[in-house]
Amino acid sequence: VCVFVNGQYRCECPVGVSRLPDGRCLVVNECARPSLNACHKDAQCIDLSEGYTCRCNQGFADTSPDKVNKPGRQCQKTANECGAKSTYGVDCDENAACVDTPEGFQCVCQPGFVDVSTSISKLPGRKCVEAINECANGQADCSPNADCFDRADGYECKCRPGFVDASPTVTKYPGRVCNKPKSPEYYGQQSRQPQCSEGSGCGANEECRYFFF
Repeated sequence: VCVFVNGQYRCECPVGVSRLPDGRCLVVNECARPSLNACHKDAQCIDLSEGYTCRCNQGFADTSPDKVNKPGRQCQKTANECGAKSTYGVDCDENAACVDTPEGFQCVCQPGFVDVSTSISKLPGRKCVEAINECANGQADCSPNADCFDRADGYECKCRPGFVDASPTVTKYPGRVCNKPKSPEYYGQQSRQPQCSEGSGCGANEECRYFFF
């Protein structure tokens, strides 16, 4: 390779090639001797056309600082946390399966159970509850005029179109009492006077409706 250094041109051997005293370039196999590479003792050295790369042996996790560009520089033996739960502090729910991973372990709720763990994104499988469809087995207390929707942590009731939610605690338990309006959506002395014509307090994209219960 011809390079320009300090105002002069000179020939240099490319990366992974050493220069002999007579000026010739000799391809070096860095994997031939441990002193020529930086692979961990529990990693495999793989010779490349330009340089080399390292790969941790089976049963070892790659803990190198730069695993993308310089893998296999640090290899740590993987532990079987699921096989010694008390030793490694495995805290999976009794209805969850423990799965060993290169970084540690992971908890996965068993089929038929729903994951309701507090930190489900970081620590899943810590709280698994039986998946019960209250809407299907008749345990839901929705109004006959409401639709029941099964949720991971229970169920939800929602009054059908044309019915008004008159549930005592509508913000927490909606759809328990759904009534049909007893009067048309008009009010006043004149039978067809438009509803809420002024001063309703509704926004530009909202509709004001007046009902009697």
